[in-house]
Amino acid sequence: MVVARKPFPPIPYGMADFSAIRREGFLYVDKTRFLRDLEDERHVFLLRPRRFGKSCWVSILQHYYDRVRKDNFETLFADTDIGREPTANHSQYAVLRLDFSSFDKDIATLRDRFEGHCQRRLRGMLEANVDLFSADLAKRILSPPAVDGKLDELFLHAERLGVRLYVLIDEYDNFANTILAGEGEAAYRAVTHGSGFLRDFFAALKVGTASGNLERLFITGVSPLAMDDVTSGFNIGTNISFARSTTNWRASPRPRYTRWWRCIETLACWTKSPARRWPSCASGTTATASPRAPPKTSTTPTWCCTT
Repeated sequence: MVVARKPFPPIPYGMADFSAIRREGFLYVDKTRFLRDLEDERHVFLLRPRRFGKSCWVSILQHYYDRVRKDNFETLFADTDIGREPTANHSQYAVLRLDFSSFDKDIATLRDRFEGHCQRRLRGMLEANVDLFSADLAKRILSPPAVDGKLDELFLHAERLGVRLYVLIDEYDNFANTILAGEGEAAYRAVTHGSGFLRDFFAALKVGTASGNLERLFITGVSPLAMDDVTSGFNIGTNISFARSTTNWRASPRPRYTRWWRCIETLACWTKSPARRWPSCASGTTATASPRAPPKTSTTPTWCCTT
């Protein structure tokens, strides 16, 4: 008797939306167990090459920690490692997610587009958490002209109200690297040094992390150079880029990844924060295929893969 095999789920190449991957039945390689290790650090910086899956990881963090997405938690994380044993912090934060990958190198309009992006994302977070931030309070937070002032207001009122904040920044160095490569060092320094708007932005984050008002921060990027410039050395959190366990997050082929990493180590001029609490994890991972309309008690077919 010939047993019909279930079709292998489609591979979500180029997709970075965790919710879409799970809801639409794409193959998902379950690496959610790393969330437990990640919680040992509050303010984190991760470097990896393009096509590594950084944006998808940021999306996982957003859906796991955002309090306004808690109704979807069981659906999205069903049959994952963290879904079976979630941490106490899941669905407990007001999450602000920023993405710096959409800006081009036009210096004349770059600051306006940067400020506009940050304001829209901040307004969206405040409106989604209207039970925490009233309309009048949201208006007060958004009133300063620049984003660094808005963040100062946000951190101040979050501390007063006891609101737990998590800021996610994807591709923090995207437009800075583009400016450096296309426009030269002078244009790059105008953004990242002195009174440059990107430096002011990270200065506000530094105040938030130092005071404890910004409880958690996760930043991804490709190069350490911009972070070193905007923070005078990476001193606003823990750099986990050299931690052995994070190599298991890799989505790039090993030879390409190794060449990139050797280059980064050569260029590295920022503080290499120790990763004492990050264990070395086994190389085996589990891939789960999400059903298209999974009930809360669904059982999902599982494939094993080696990374």
